[in-house]
Amino acid sequence: MKYCEKCKVCISDDSNICPLCQSSLVNKGEGETDSVFPYIPTMYNKNSLFIRIIIFASIAASVISVIVNLIVSTKVLWSLFVVGGIMCLWISLAVNIRKVKNIPKVILHQVAVSSVLVLIWDKFTGWHNWSVDYVLPFLFVGANISLGIISKLMKLKTDNIIFYFLMNILFGIIPIGFLASGRLTVLYPSLVSVGCSIIAFSALILFKGGAVKDELESRFHL
Repeated sequence: MKYCEKCKVCISDDSNICPLCQSSLVNKGEGETDSVFPYIPTMYNKNSLFIRIIIFASIAASVISVIVNLIVSTKVLWSLFVVGGIMCLWISLAVNIRKVKNIPKVILHQVAVSSVLVLIWDKFTGWHNWSVDYVLPFLFVGANISLGIISKLMKLKTDNIIFYFLMNILFGIIPIGFLASGRLTVLYPSLVSVGCSIIAFSALILFKGGAVKDELESRFHL
């Protein structure tokens, strides 16, 4: 059996050149078989120490904040905000960490997860309306702007990320529901979000209408 010292794989045929890296193969004795497939470390393997350090730091920060809060004052449980913030950060990372190579998908998932987290946060802190007045509208606007900038910087073809543009635009129109409900105390963030989404959708239809049609047909089998 032939063996590639560079790729660390065994080749079962009579080739003298590695099909992966084109390096010369060496003979490997019988019985000394390794895995046919090379070992490819995941992001967890590559950064396991760093990830463990961050997890430890998160746990330590949560515990220390609770202890300091209980020692100094128990009237205001500000440590719960620290713990909640750290938990939200890790939930967000857990959702997106496997899609780090697909930035448009990361942005879309980040918008969805962040929207749920800020609504929960506002609800459990007495519902002061800041989530729907400010955070969600600006989050949707920021997502659309970020996707546009990243697509230019990374030279991504618009046809390949139409779906992510459409979903982010759909998120940006959600504040219409906030406006219709009459529960908003501040109107301009939602108006900006809806306006930006309408403009972005108009641009897609006018300049990439065929790509939008093809994407919708392929996604929803129309």
